[in-house]
Amino acid sequence: MSATFGAVKRLCSFAHTSRRFFWSAALACLLIVAAFLAIITLGLGGEKLITWMDDIGEAVGAAVAALACAVAACRTQGRVRSAWALIGASALSWAAGETAWSVYEVGMGINVPFPSAADIGFLAAIPFGVAGLLVFAGSVATRAERARLLSDGLLIAFSLLFVSWELVLKPIFDDSSLSAAARVISLAYPIGDVLMFAIVVTMLSRARENRAALVLVGAGVACLCVSDTAFTYLTAAGTYNGSQLDTGWLAGYLLIGLGSLRARSQVVSAPGAQPVGVARMLVPYFAFGIAIALGTVMLLSGRGLDRVAFAIAIFIASFGLVSQFLVQFENLKLLRATREGQRVLNQVIGNAPVALFSIDSGGHLTLATGKALHRFGQRAEQLVGKPVKDLLAAQPAFLAAIDEALEGRAGQLVANFDGGDLDIRLLPVLEHGRVTSVSGIAVDVSERRQAEEARRESEAKSRFLATMSHELRTPLNSVLGFAELLLGQRRGTLNEAQQRYVENISASGKHLLHLINEVLDLSRVAAGEVEVDLQPIAATDAIADAVAKIRPLADKKDLRLRTTGGSGVVLVADPMRFQQVVLNLLSNAVKFTPDGGRVEISIRREAHQVEIRVLDSGIGIAAENLEKIFDEYSQVDDSRSRNHEGTGLGLAVSRRLTTLMAGTLTVKSTLGKGSVFSLRLPAAQRAASEAPAGEVGTGPRPELLPAQVAGEPAS
Repeated sequence: MSATFGAVKRLCSFAHTSRRFFWSAALACLLIVAAFLAIITLGLGGEKLITWMDDIGEAVGAAVAALACAVAACRTQGRVRSAWALIGASALSWAAGETAWSVYEVGMGINVPFPSAADIGFLAAIPFGVAGLLVFAGSVATRAERARLLSDGLLIAFSLLFVSWELVLKPIFDDSSLSAAARVISLAYPIGDVLMFAIVVTMLSRARENRAALVLVGAGVACLCVSDTAFTYLTAAGTYNGSQLDTGWLAGYLLIGLGSLRARSQVVSAPGAQPVGVARMLVPYFAFGIAIALGTVMLLSGRGLDRVAFAIAIFIASFGLVSQFLVQFENLKLLRATREGQRVLNQVIGNAPVALFSIDSGGHLTLATGKALHRFGQRAEQLVGKPVKDLLAAQPAFLAAIDEALEGRAGQLVANFDGGDLDIRLLPVLEHGRVTSVSGIAVDVSERRQAEEARRESEAKSRFLATMSHELRTPLNSVLGFAELLLGQRRGTLNEAQQRYVENISASGKHLLHLINEVLDLSRVAAGEVEVDLQPIAATDAIADAVAKIRPLADKKDLRLRTTGGSGVVLVADPMRFQQVVLNLLSNAVKFTPDGGRVEISIRREAHQVEIRVLDSGIGIAAENLEKIFDEYSQVDDSRSRNHEGTGLGLAVSRRLTTLMAGTLTVKSTLGKGSVFSLRLPAAQRAASEAPAGEVGTGPRPELLPAQVAGEPAS
């Protein structure tokens, strides 16, 4: 059993992937149908052989189609699998009906009565076929598309029903010689055929995927419908005895079997597929036109419409109106979507520093739009239609690039318009190997170039400052060294005046060295040359060192300097850079606080951060200047602050170093009352009291929490 199942799976896979298999099967089907038609038409082998081949051949053809559909169902999935299974069930039911028919004619040698047991199989094939085709046709993307599909299908169905009523159904309905059962069965065949054919036509008019399989199935159903309708008409008239029309059943089921070989799992209408063409969209109106033409012929010939035909005509008109309404509704939606897309596109182009343009083969500007058009000094409507030679008379390089593009060579150049630079790209548009126009885009790169120049100037300035700082440090270190020698009185004693002079030289030299170091630090930070070594630091110990260094200056001004909080708090920072930032904040606080004032340092932990606040009772900062103090070389232009020397770099360097350490530096101040600088840095995951001895300040960098990396307070 497993071997048989494996063989079937291999056959399914081969039939699915091999084009050679498909074309071989198609050729075999063509030869079978041709031989079948030739035998029936020419009467080869006698009446008995013809009857045998007619009946058995049709049953075998339907059975082959059922098997092929079963194979297709096995190798597809979803709705498509269900569709092939239902169509296969329809073919199998019809094969059962034809087998029963063959029992009458071949086995029993009698004419098949009407109705008979064979009609059970034939009629059962109709709902299976309709259901399978509906599953195919029902795989559409949107509600609007489903409504349009339904209205078009009903329009086709009632149009074909009108034709069928006048040509086939009405004579059967009016035939009083038929029994009620015979009349119902006779009407069921053409009505089922009309329904199936309408579904097929509708399905093919909307199919975007798997069209090869659907076309073959549609052609097969069409053959079945023609043969069924002819069979019903001839049987009701008592003249059916087998004819060339029987070839339609064999050909129809073989076509369905071939279609199953091309089966894939795509639906009829897949989202994002290629749009349906205009000719296929008009398919429903072909059936509508046939019905109108038949009705016109009837009216011109003096035949009126009976009640049934009139009712069908009303349905045709109604669904025609519904279809038109849905078409207009879809058109309105498309128009709105197009306008919205155009609005968004215009908005994007209008706000982007670009200009789009097109030049025809004659050298005339046919399209111009975009914000960058202001560089041309004219509005778009003033430019369109004019020769580019007149518009670009002062731009010979631009004109030469356009001429090359018109000859088929793409080009790129940068041109200056109205004090701005445009990066222009030209692309020839080819149709049938000939250049028909040139499309172009011009990007306004003025701001980008200015930014690049500013960046280059800033880099040059930083390099200059770094070089000068290094050059100044060498002689300055010599001056400081000689001053230290003199102060140490190693070359003899100094009198009081000499001592004071040398002390002034040393103090001024140290101050100058401090200024040079600030400039050097800023240039290194700006160039990305500063690296930080983040590690856990005991906050109170590090700040105590900074306070000890700044206390002599505070004592000279009689300032109250104290530290609060911070017991056991461990933060994550670069020890040297942290010391530098805290010293800068304390130095500024002492510098800008009048004699007798106070400077306080508070330490506290907030969730995953440590906040260090430096508060002073100094001169304060105006609100409009709070952010300016962090700018490079910036000092508040205030008489009270200008009395204090400095480069204006200390806070700029401190903020940049704080950012490198994943922290923040902010300020709050009231003019005349003092300032509060808040330094926030990541907190270590363990407090100092929890850390093993010797770990704080010397251990490896701890793992940081997400909030610490961002430098934001944790929520």
